[in-house]
Amino acid sequence: MTLLDPVSRRPLSTDTPHSLTDGERRWPVLDDVPYLRVGREEIVGKALEALDDGRVGDAAAVLLADNDDWWDEAPPPPDALAAAYDAAADEATTLRDAVTALGLGRVGDYFLHRDHDPSGLAVTALVATHPPAGRPVVDLACGAGHLLRRLALAPGATRATGVDIVFAKLWLARRFVLPPGDTRLVCADLRAPWPLAPEGDAWVSCHDALYFLDDPGDVLDRAAALAGDGGAVLAAHCHNAEHPLGAAGRPYRGVEWAALLPGALTYAEEELTAAALD
Repeated sequence: MTLLDPVSRRPLSTDTPHSLTDGERRWPVLDDVPYLRVGREEIVGKALEALDDGRVGDAAAVLLADNDDWWDEAPPPPDALAAAYDAAADEATTLRDAVTALGLGRVGDYFLHRDHDPSGLAVTALVATHPPAGRPVVDLACGAGHLLRRLALAPGATRATGVDIVFAKLWLARRFVLPPGDTRLVCADLRAPWPLAPEGDAWVSCHDALYFLDDPGDVLDRAAALAGDGGAVLAAHCHNAEHPLGAAGRPYRGVEWAALLPGALTYAEEELTAAALD
């Protein structure tokens, strides 16, 4: 899929090894992950200035400190983030080392156990039941790339793009989680215009994220438009306001979630988790 400037909607192209441009506006790129998050002009400016000067560690510290609006912990100091970036080049550095160095706390723990977390198992069953089937993959709010890794290692893997609002998560995906290949990662805000241009049918997923958004229906509508008539949209771990554990974020009732994707098949997460274990 062609990358678009999220502000001008013009196609982006490479202007330096570490930046993209629409002809007027520039965006930083670090470790092949473009930072296209709107409303972060100061971060974009500082990262570009550091990259233009060859200060890659300083640029990494700027981008790795950025987080989503729900995060309530201060990032480590810039020198610690730059050191964490440099340390990742050592093959002995693990994902566990990296999430600790980045100060990701409970989110880091979640990434370390994602593949056998009950919600992660539910995603496994959902994807096995409704696989990409040769269609290009777009994983919205892809986190550290656990689903992208599973899909990339599956027989008949197709082109894949992962999008997340937090650059650090995408950097973890690139350095520690994804196998070598051409999976594209993009840092962008799902609440803003997406930097992706539809190019035929696609398999679009969004897991464990919709309850963070003010208007999940808008995201699902745009996901359906991106998927096309012959595509598919999968959304898992949608917090249920009627479930004893469903109060986090902005939960909807089950029937309300179902109404956001008319005609969609729906599952209880416990049903999917049990299917994965079976």
